Amino acid sequence: MKNIYSFIRRFSDIFGTIVQYITIVIILFLLILSVLQVFLRSFNLPQMGVEELMKFPTIWMYMLGGICASFTKTHIDCGIIESMIKSENVKRALAIIKCVLSIIVSVFVIKWTGEYLAYCFKTNKLSVVYGIPWTIANVAIMVGIVGMLLYEVLELIELLSIPGDWKGEPEK
Repeated sequence: MKNIYSFIRRFSDIFGTIVQYITIVIILFLLILSVLQVFLRSFNLPQMGVEELMKFPTIWMYMLGGICASFTKTHIDCGIIESMIKSENVKRALAIIKCVLSIIVSVFVIKWTGEYLAYCFKTNKLSVVYGIPWTIANVAIMVGIVGMLLYEVLELIELLSIPGDWKGEPEK
């Protein structure tokens, strides 16, 4: 079981690093398009299609950014309850509950996204200016949620495998 976990952990580390680099490339591409758009506006040149070109990478950037946040464990977390609780066992139990709830919500969102993707593949809607299939953007949602789910499951496994006797005393 430990070998399977270490393989999955290695795969997820490689996957997370690749996603980070892809996100950087997308951000640079969006930066170039933004500069182009400012340039076109300043000289009153037509900008038709620039916004459309920005929509697809922006959606991918959001979803891959969610994967990056899950990978690096830097996602937004309010942590009010954790700051009031002193017991490490209660904090750990709350973290496990939070992970389980996140996994449940992710599974439902994946189910709904799958149904929506099936609809998108059936209708094959295209963007107005360039005729880019909207399915490209919708696949980003599925990739993002599945990637975030992967890291939620890994976090749950890590939380459940923390050595200790559940009384706040780590094993020696």
